[in-house]
Amino acid sequence: MTSEALYATFGRLHLAVLHFPVALLALAALLELLELRAPDERRAALVRTLARFGAVGALAAALTGWVHADAEPLGRTVAETLDLHRWTGIASAVFALVAGWGSGLARRAGLFAAALSVSVAGHFGGELVHGEGYLTELLTRTATAPQEPSTPSVPPSASPTFERDVLPLMQALCVECHGPLKRGDSAASELVRRMRLPLDDEDHMPPSKEAQPAAADVDLVARWIDAGAR
Repeated sequence: MTSEALYATFGRLHLAVLHFPVALLALAALLELLELRAPDERRAALVRTLARFGAVGALAAALTGWVHADAEPLGRTVAETLDLHRWTGIASAVFALVAGWGSGLARRAGLFAAALSVSVAGHFGGELVHGEGYLTELLTRTATAPQEPSTPSVPPSASPTFERDVLPLMQALCVECHGPLKRGDSAASELVRRMRLPLDDEDHMPPSKEAQPAAADVDLVARWIDAGAR
């Protein structure tokens, strides 16, 4: 196991730890609202404990997330969303530290700010995974009746074609999640990665004995993916 693999695996722990600070800080903020109406010593102690664990979780999520983005870069097409996700996540950790170890008004303000910023960070993280506008797309797009997969119009013995047989199936089953609203990212594309490998690399595609694309051809594929692979 190489150091690069360990580094990348540590970054992937981001996916395992990111939900804890969201839940802990949201619960702490909710209990703090109750504390405003009816102060209770035991509940106040619980809020502080939740905030402290939330702060530790937010720091862990920020650290692993930073490594994850460095080890497996998402590419230029999502750079702005990644920055928003990264810095709101770091802000959440800072606010949570104030909420967990501060006092007075600063502690309370830090708690509510942490709960808000960690939710915003989660939103941007969702857009990195599902595409821009994922949260509201169902509210803004025109309602259409669900499509049923088309039954192949050719007998099993005939050779299927992409345009006639495969494309209708993809439109019915795949486009909703992988269509034009999902931004392309050539930097994370396995196709582009293999095309750009050295010719003597066993994973290089096409195989070295076959005709090879020119650099301009590979760049064309990359631009097509970045444009949404439409």
